[in-house]
Amino acid sequence: MSLCHPLFRRRIFYWQAAGLSEWLTRTARPWERWLTRKLLGKPHLSIVMGEACRDDAIALDSRKTVVVPNGIPDPCPEFLDEILPLRQARAAIRARVLSEGDSRLAERPDGGDTVHFFRVLFMGLCTREKGLFDAVEAVALVNQKLTANNSRLFIQLNVAGKFWQQTEREEFELRIRQSDLLGSRIHPISVSASFAPAPEQVVHYHGFVSGEEKKRLFLTNDCFCLPTYYPAESFGLVLVEAMAYGMIIIATNWRTIPELLPRNHPGIVEPRAPKKISAAMESCLRTYRGKTLRQRFEDEYTDVKCVARIKRALTEFDRGD
Repeated sequence: MSLCHPLFRRRIFYWQAAGLSEWLTRTARPWERWLTRKLLGKPHLSIVMGEACRDDAIALDSRKTVVVPNGIPDPCPEFLDEILPLRQARAAIRARVLSEGDSRLAERPDGGDTVHFFRVLFMGLCTREKGLFDAVEAVALVNQKLTANNSRLFIQLNVAGKFWQQTEREEFELRIRQSDLLGSRIHPISVSASFAPAPEQVVHYHGFVSGEEKKRLFLTNDCFCLPTYYPAESFGLVLVEAMAYGMIIIATNWRTIPELLPRNHPGIVEPRAPKKISAAMESCLRTYRGKTLRQRFEDEYTDVKCVARIKRALTEFDRGD
């Protein structure tokens, strides 16, 4: 950066992570703070993902800061015609199963596998700070309650992503094989061979996924859960993907996540709170709220919207507005 300073009259930072201000004020050593501000300080423009990320730009004395949320191409253009009717039908059937206790009602509209399981997806870096273990504990808690109520509907957790630490992977694999997370101890599971989870497992690990497998998980799961408190979390782009697929979302009051979701979104919980996550999962069993989230994606988080906002920010900056 010191070599770049003399070569460029103006510097623009496009922030994709968060947490620098906390590091500077809490853990950085004096020489690290001095060097960071010396090399990175006083950018002419900072583009951040959300209002909660302004502190990082302020910490470097950014002369101007603009909020531009991220955006993606629509991964599910068929949502309205093909996916929404299935999600609404599955929600209606779940509500009837819960209220009437009739397992014969638990059939998918397309005649496929049963929906005794409300399917929750965790996708991302598989670490404790991303909330993986909180999601696992929440599933165990809510299934215990449903079992006590003689419910015929239960929660299944599908996990996709890479583990950062081998010790955490071993801890995860040991935990999901404990008795309170085995399907045979909860309810006889009936799933089609095309859906990967083994019958005896409530939590299933899919590994890193991409392409058609990633899309399949978004389509076949009902709810997306990301109870993160990851220090560098800035925006949670995977939440935007889940919104595009019209999934119900449970996430934490962390960084820009509350800004990303609609105001007063009922799926927002505090970090490190498995009991609150389990309560949120239980409340999702009867009500489908994904259509509103899909609409928010269309209104705010498409690639077209993002590019237009960046262009406007750069144009106004160039004019000196």
